[in-house]
Amino acid sequence: ISRAVRHISHRRYIANSDISQIRQDLYRHAIYFSLFFAVAIHAINTIDNHLKKAKTVGIWGDGNLGYLLHLYLKHKYKNLNVIIFGTNQEKLSMFGMADKRINILNNKIMNVDIAFEAVGGENSQNAINQIIDYINPTGIICLLGVSENLQPINTRMILEKGITLIGRS
Repeated sequence: ISRAVRHISHRRYIANSDISQIRQDLYRHAIYFSLFFAVAIHAINTIDNHLKKAKTVGIWGDGNLGYLLHLYLKHKYKNLNVIIFGTNQEKLSMFGMADKRINILNNKIMNVDIAFEAVGGENSQNAINQIIDYINPTGIICLLGVSENLQPINTRMILEKGITLIGRS
C-alpha cells in the first residue's frame, strides 16, 4: 500500500500532507475486510465436507459478511446452489454470483441444506428462527452474526429436525 501511495503522491495526484490520512484509512478498511474474510473462510472450511455433499445453501444477511460468503462459496463450490435471503432489494441485487436472491419481506422462502446466519443484532432472532423453519432435517446452521443480547430461538425444532448449530466469529 505504501508503495502505491508514494507512486500516487509522486505523480502529484495527492498532496503529501494527505498521504498519512490515506494510509490510515486504507489500513482501517483492509483490517475491516480481512476480518470478514477470515470469519467467512473459517466458517466455510469448518463444514467443507458437508458443503461438498450439499445441493442448496442459504445465506441470511444482505450485508458485507453475506456478500463475502456468497463470493467464496461460489468460487470454491462451483455447482453449489447459493441463495441469498435479505430485506434490502438494492443490496440483494449486488449479489451477482448468487443463484437466487430472495427478499424475505415479500417472497416465499425455499428450503436449504446448509444455512449461514450473517444478520446479527436484534434481527438475528428472526433470521435464526426462520432458518430453523426452512432448513432441511439434519441440516447445519452456521451462526456468524454477532448480537449483544440474548436471542430466543426455537430449540424444539432444532431437536426435532436434528439440526447442527455451529458458531464462528
